[in-house]
Amino acid sequence: MRFLTLLLPVMLAGCASYPVRPLLPSSIPPLPDAATATPIDLVVKPDHLLIWTASGKMSIRVLQPDGRESAATAYYVWQQHGNLYRITLSGPLGQGRTVLEGSPEKVTLDNSRIGHVEAASPEELMQQSLGWTAPVSLLPKWFQGKAATSGAETVSDDTGLLKSIEEQDWQADFKSWRTIDTHSLPERFVITGPNTRLIVLVSEWNIH
Repeated sequence: MRFLTLLLPVMLAGCASYPVRPLLPSSIPPLPDAATATPIDLVVKPDHLLIWTASGKMSIRVLQPDGRESAATAYYVWQQHGNLYRITLSGPLGQGRTVLEGSPEKVTLDNSRIGHVEAASPEELMQQSLGWTAPVSLLPKWFQGKAATSGAETVSDDTGLLKSIEEQDWQADFKSWRTIDTHSLPERFVITGPNTRLIVLVSEWNIH
């Protein structure tokens, strides 16, 4: 739990005292050229987005082995370009900036307090560094309100929008949606899994 012990105070520092706006996509460097990038689809459908940026706020609660709960809130910018992604987490006044970058080959995490960490997958990186994990590999599809794998169990409403998805021991419950161009996209969703609960709010979308 060393990583969580270090990261949560960074994410929480000053959150209750200072109003902070989400980082705008323009304030984050572009992803490297991805001429060979392919969609991250495990379930390939033509209406799935390939290049997009979502920004907003997320909160996390983790149940530690000793029974205590750790909680944190952070602003994020998620950039997706095919099968490449960059997730930038930021606390108030730029404190605790953390960048997670992923490709099919490896995933890296950089933080001023923690340093540089690499692994073959985001789940492996988080498990090794934090002692807990999150469904990062599924999130590019969940951000779009779509299933990531063919084995997903889904429940939809009368309009066809997903109410919930269960995949790989994780569940996403979609609470509200918004329309961007012709796309219906989640505005708020809740993720629950092994000892972990995430609430994701999307305040801004940029679709390319």
